[in-house]
Amino acid sequence: MTRRRYTCDTTAAEWALIEPLLPVPACRTTAGGRPEKHHRRDIVDAIRYVTDNGCKWRALPHDYGVPWQTVYGFFARWARASVLTRIRDALREMVRARAGRCPRPVTAILDSQTVKAAETVAKDQRGYDAAKKINGRKRHVAVDTQCLPLLVMVTPADRPDRDLLARLRILHPQLALAWADSAYAGTLIAWADRFLHLTLKTVRRPIGQKGFVVLPRRWIVERTLGWFMRARRNAQRVSVKRLLNANAYRGRPSRRCCSRSAASQPGTTPWRSRHAASRHRGEQYCASERLRTPTGHDRPHTGHRATGRSARISAPVGPRAAPASTSRANAASYSARARRPSRHA
Repeated sequence: MTRRRYTCDTTAAEWALIEPLLPVPACRTTAGGRPEKHHRRDIVDAIRYVTDNGCKWRALPHDYGVPWQTVYGFFARWARASVLTRIRDALREMVRARAGRCPRPVTAILDSQTVKAAETVAKDQRGYDAAKKINGRKRHVAVDTQCLPLLVMVTPADRPDRDLLARLRILHPQLALAWADSAYAGTLIAWADRFLHLTLKTVRRPIGQKGFVVLPRRWIVERTLGWFMRARRNAQRVSVKRLLNANAYRGRPSRRCCSRSAASQPGTTPWRSRHAASRHRGEQYCASERLRTPTGHDRPHTGHRATGRSARISAPVGPRAAPASTSRANAASYSARARRPSRHA
């Protein structure tokens, strides 16, 4: 295992939470198997890099030391075995328990979002959303009152929202109340009460309201969808397999839950403080004669040509010098023109 390289890599506190939740290596089971060649932390960091930056699997940086085929193989096997789902649920229960809440919520907030699909997505894996006028896929999300995802499901854009309620009842039988927008209104409320024994309530916009307005309860799931869009992999659907798309959405909330759990441990720097400190360390202050480096040491200016803001700060004020390729006579006239006052001064 090598050192951290990117901002999406796991910290020591985050890895201590994730490592026990991963499957046992095959070499440690009774069936036996070949020992793993690469450290699992490097594999997890590589998966998080693809999710956060949205690059192709073949474009994975080489400094991770793991071939992209190996990273994709682990991700595909863990997706089929629902490993990422178990990690997300375990981290969510941990965050809720430390906040003094019941590990299993009884209230959920529902919403869906339609995104465009790339040309690599097959026709049977996409659909047309007549309301949004988008040809692609739809992500169905159910979160608790703390914006932590309970269920993430990816379907073609023309599929109804009834599928989310049915699967939500199977995976979370303790739910008693669900809030949603007006898309879940109508006969769906009576259907959920009769067949799923789930109370479904809708939150509508105020009558006559124009422009953006923060609606109660609905803003919680909207913020979760905003967190999804911070990962570039989730901005547009490029993968052909729907199962891998759903697990890509589970990666972002799992990372946020892991950051919350790691930050709540004693002796750990909070997430926002760490990023503020890194921004402060990265600032460079330029002067006319000395350059202050991010490490805090002053060193004399090396005489190299400054660019950008440094050039505007340290550039000498005075007549312009003649180009090196001009002759002596032309250089004299060039300096005279430079000392001549401008008409616009």
